[in-house]
Amino acid sequence: HSILGYSQVKAFFATFKNHYIFGKIVLDKFALAAGRADQFKIDVDLLDLFDEMSEAPEGCVVAGSHVGNFELCGHAMKQDKKAINSIVYDGESIDLQRSRQKSLDSYNVHLVPIREDMSHIFAVKSALERGEFVTVVCDRISGSNKFLDIDFMGRKAKFPLGPFVLAASSNVKMISIFIIKQKGLHYKSFVFPLDGDKDGTVMDNAKALATSYVRSLETILWHFPHQWFNYYQFWNIAN
Repeated sequence: HSILGYSQVKAFFATFKNHYIFGKIVLDKFALAAGRADQFKIDVDLLDLFDEMSEAPEGCVVAGSHVGNFELCGHAMKQDKKAINSIVYDGESIDLQRSRQKSLDSYNVHLVPIREDMSHIFAVKSALERGEFVTVVCDRISGSNKFLDIDFMGRKAKFPLGPFVLAASSNVKMISIFIIKQKGLHYKSFVFPLDGDKDGTVMDNAKALATSYVRSLETILWHFPHQWFNYYQFWNIAN
């Protein structure tokens, strides 16, 4: 209602549709955890860009979001050239983490839980030095005090700084991927190259990458507003 300008009635039904799609995606995630990934069909947009990243000797940071079903990212990126290291929340149970890892083993995906001792930072740095993929969700600050205020769909919003500093300081390319649910078990993947500032400082590069990511997120959400699942006050509506 506030951001897209929907009437209150349209916003009500759009919110209902959002929760309905989210419920179906949660069921799909259970199917993934049960090892039934092969039943999903994923069309990949800009496949040439992803293939280029797979062939390049350098590592690559993949920016994800709470849009669609990002857990299918590893399945959409299936290849035998580079390992995919996925940074995940450490609050999940050990059994759930093991189940997820088992379902991802055949896709060359390795889970990297976020640790309080920050040991995950060394793990992802090493992965990038080996020329591998690192995936991280970039549309939630999760309590961090290191963030950027960026214009997002007409209002200021906070985005985490860490993922973009990681790519900038490691001097690797960054792409964003969105896995959008279509009909039934059909998904479509959208891949965007992110533009940095290699001639500036690490912070200049990080800010440019973050702004480019936000523009890609905007593009997706204008087309698929019902598939964003960030359920908290994202914008400062007073701005």
